[in-house]
Amino acid sequence: MDWKNASEEVLKRYNYSYDGLNRLQDAVYSEPNATVPFNNNYNEHLTYDFNGNIKTLKGMLFLHQEAQPLPR
Repeated sequence: MDWKNASEEVLKRYNYSYDGLNRLQDAVYSEPNATVPFNNNYNEHLTYDFNGNIKTLKGMLFLHQEAQPLPR
């Protein structure tokens, strides 16, 4: 999936991989035109239990250098 947002002209992409039962396993974020396209920002990895329920969901979060307060 490719997209750009209105505030910047950076091409962004997610590539997806699925396990043998066609469940989402990985979502890998990249910025294809950047100097370092695979920067590991916003990657996701999922595992499932024997009933098909999500067991773990691990994600990467890119933190900007400027501290921003969280909305309340």
